[in-house]
Amino acid sequence: MEKRMIKKIELDELAEGMIIAEDVSTPFGAVIASEKQVVDKKLIDLLKANRIRVIKVKADESEKDDVDDALSYIAEDMIAARNMVVFRTEEGIKPVVDAVIKIIREAPQVFDYAELIKQLHDYSDTVFAHSSNVALICFEFAMWRKMPPEAVKEVTLAGFIHDIGKLQLPLGILDAARPLTEAEFAQVKKHSINGYMMIKNTEIPESVKRAILDHHERCDGSGYPMGYDFNRISEYGRMIAIADSYEAMTAERAYRDKICPFKIASIMVKELEGKFDMAMLEEFLMNILGTYVGSKVTLSNGYTAKLKGINKQSISRPVIELAGRTIDLSTQVGAAAAIHVVGIA
Repeated sequence: MEKRMIKKIELDELAEGMIIAEDVSTPFGAVIASEKQVVDKKLIDLLKANRIRVIKVKADESEKDDVDDALSYIAEDMIAARNMVVFRTEEGIKPVVDAVIKIIREAPQVFDYAELIKQLHDYSDTVFAHSSNVALICFEFAMWRKMPPEAVKEVTLAGFIHDIGKLQLPLGILDAARPLTEAEFAQVKKHSINGYMMIKNTEIPESVKRAILDHHERCDGSGYPMGYDFNRISEYGRMIAIADSYEAMTAERAYRDKICPFKIASIMVKELEGKFDMAMLEEFLMNILGTYVGSKVTLSNGYTAKLKGINKQSISRPVIELAGRTIDLSTQVGAAAAIHVVGIA
């Protein structure tokens, strides 16, 4: 495969017809310009709206690409899909579906995954968008964990179809623009076992079936449907539990705004302590929050700072730069100890 040499330019120098050399992310972690994407006016306007200042583009000289990662081409597709998925539109979901199908078609099993995915799409846009995003998160999570290629494919598939049991729920519950009642939530809790029963006798890998069954189990035994503890929850199930919970909190709901990633980290580590595989959770949060390093963040005191680093021992309280000073939020005392990140600027 051929690639051009790379150069950095200011956004003002960016012109239609140029080729993006490296993914460009918003402060929220969404890729809005993908490697190899051809620049047009719409993209330039999008970059300006997201306050992107410097872009890497491809120059004319070329050389051979020596990357031989067995999953690199899949990663390209999955990452490229993120720039539209974040907007939760059908246009944005299709590239994710295509990328996921590309992965699972390589598996030796004979099963009509596309039909299953179509059923999700036709039934509920909300569930379909959530499933797509969880698949993306699972893919990146697996890559961060350096899992074997076959495992990456399987956990991505499991992330995509983890909620298929919701096909048996009334749409009024799925698309409710309010918190669910106790009775409605009792119905929703049946979706994991229903989903497992739907695919129990198919050629889908057993590891994927098991993940669908136990992705709502919790390590302290408080989950459902079986009340399993850490030792009985599958590896993929523990991964999807994290990805599913994180994605749900980042999504905007009719009854609440989306939650800041650093607040999510605090909730998952402190308020939900013991619910997740803590080693997995730490690795996940360090990586996903690390994507914001270099971005501007809004503080609880109203100031805007630059994110400098993530604290492994206090993940939700990062190192920032404010007015030329480097400040570790995890070591502050007195009134300053209350200052925390409330948003990505």
